[in-house]
Amino acid sequence: MATQKDISEHLGVGERHIRKLLSSSILPASKGAGGYDINACRMAYINYLRNLSKSGGEEAATPTDAIDIEEERAGLTKAQRISQELKNEILEGRYMPIDTIQEILSKILIQVGGILAALPLNLKRKHPELEKRVIDSIQAEIIKHQNEAAKLDEYIEQAVYESIEQARGS
Repeated sequence: MATQKDISEHLGVGERHIRKLLSSSILPASKGAGGYDINACRMAYINYLRNLSKSGGEEAATPTDAIDIEEERAGLTKAQRISQELKNEILEGRYMPIDTIQEILSKILIQVGGILAALPLNLKRKHPELEKRVIDSIQAEIIKHQNEAAKLDEYIEQAVYESIEQARGS
């Protein structure tokens, strides 16, 4: 299910135009609180355009179906500005996509896990007098903490969303 904004983006027209098409019953009505069926709206819009082309486009000249060019230009300009600002922030090192941050942190956690896994063998080499049960106990603790560290991926996602909510509040 989709919103009017989703439909306007999908069809490449302004939201105002979508509202006009809905009020003219050209596009199917909303399916309750779930929104609009984007596939049905696309098919209805295609049929509408076909009928317009068959009738010589006389209906398109009416103000109720006209696309607001200024509104469309303003929307495009805004989208281009936002896109360029994001690119600039990435290039300046002030912004990085969340997925990239999570991937980097996951790689770091894997490397830390490898370092910790080598710890019992390193201790055994440096201190050969250590009993096997002590080394096994150390290894069991390391494995337990590695398993906890593997769950940090979930914590990263939670921390990111908390940061976003905090930024929105300020």
